[in-house]
Amino acid sequence: MEVRVRRSETQKDAHIVEIEGRIDAHTAPDVEKELKALLDKGFVKIVVDFSGVNYISSGGLRVFLT
Repeated sequence: MEVRVRRSETQKDAHIVEIEGRIDAHTAPDVEKELKALLDKGFVKIVVDFSGVNYISSGGLRVFLT
């Protein structure tokens, strides 16, 4: 699984988190860490691009529900 964060080209105060691969109980902590780092820096406009995700488990989904 790979997580990339980039700034939006159209809205400079928004960040796009691109995720590729599987999000499961094993990789979910990495995704959560990246999202928490953005929130801790004060960014509130975050878009998650799931187009590269081919599987998400209930453990992976939990990251986005809490």
